[in-house]
Amino acid sequence: KMEKQVCEYKKDRIYHLLRERLVSNFYKPGERLPNDRSFAKEFKVSLVTLRPILKRLSEEGLLIRVLRQGTFVPPERKANTVLVVIPQNNNIENPTQYILPGIETTLPLYGLNIEIAYLEDFRKLDMKTCIEKIKQIKPYGIILFASSIMPDDPELIWAKGANVPVVIVSNRKNDNRYNLAKIGVNTKEAWISGFKYLVNKGYKKIKILTLKTDSRDWSEKELAQIYRKMGLQNPNDFFYKAIFTQESIESAIDLMIQNGIPDAIYCYSDFYASIAMNYLQKKYKKQIPEQIAIMGYCGYPGRIFLSPSLSTVDTHYKLQGQKAVKILTTAETWFQKPGIKPPIITVPFTVDEKESTSLKIVKK
Repeated sequence: KMEKQVCEYKKDRIYHLLRERLVSNFYKPGERLPNDRSFAKEFKVSLVTLRPILKRLSEEGLLIRVLRQGTFVPPERKANTVLVVIPQNNNIENPTQYILPGIETTLPLYGLNIEIAYLEDFRKLDMKTCIEKIKQIKPYGIILFASSIMPDDPELIWAKGANVPVVIVSNRKNDNRYNLAKIGVNTKEAWISGFKYLVNKGYKKIKILTLKTDSRDWSEKELAQIYRKMGLQNPNDFFYKAIFTQESIESAIDLMIQNGIPDAIYCYSDFYASIAMNYLQKKYKKQIPEQIAIMGYCGYPGRIFLSPSLSTVDTHYKLQGQKAVKILTTAETWFQKPGIKPPIITVPFTVDEKESTSLKIVKK
């Protein structure tokens, strides 16, 4: 065990040393580096220890490894600004503000800067002007925030017309129809994992509080079938819709309680859950989770400060931002490469149990 720890320490030390050399231009752009054996001799490690480090740096876009030719520093980047296009929405439920820190903290590691622009401003321009303004910036690439992309959306057209690598963040329909790199969670799988978690905890009277226009890619009919399959109670009375306002959510909770008190409520987001939990405690004097369990979805960082702390399906917002940058920095391996499709990365999700669902139901 000690030998393994020493080996990992060596790997980390050499990785950070080489990374610092590459980012600081210690090696010149396009320079051919010493062969693997020379590097191994310099750092006093085996080839088995060295090669995973070089592979990692290559995957990060800091090295180019060419079979039978050697290892090279990538050509000089003439552009070092990444254009990040975000919706002009500062509401607490907007995931942009939780994904963006992952981008902002990762770009400097690759010697890149950030230029933030609002999606709404781009939509005010005609297509030609929009593309011209992007070309004036001469961006290294574009990171575009969009919950979904349709073929005729203007941002899709100007993103392609800019002729630079584009990564779409938070595209829940993770497919490659538009030939752009994408990153996000599999929303359908992530959301149902929270539901299954509640069932495994022993809850039988589960009601869903969701957005009026969206149920995380699930239809009411599909969910009703799952209810019946799992033998849950009230398969015809479980679905309650609200817009994201306190009044609308509280009205939905009132109707839910009138139709029979549930033992658990699964909410569209952590923000829906926060309002619902507070309302149940104040108006109905319900103890959470002793009388009603509350489950959120998304992974709002402040959920641990709620009372009680909120269980959720964490979609790892910051990690999405970090991985978006990593995809962009490897664009030379996929951008405008014949026969190679841009990568589509699915970020993992986790069910994070906190106090709001911490009790396991005991059958009476």
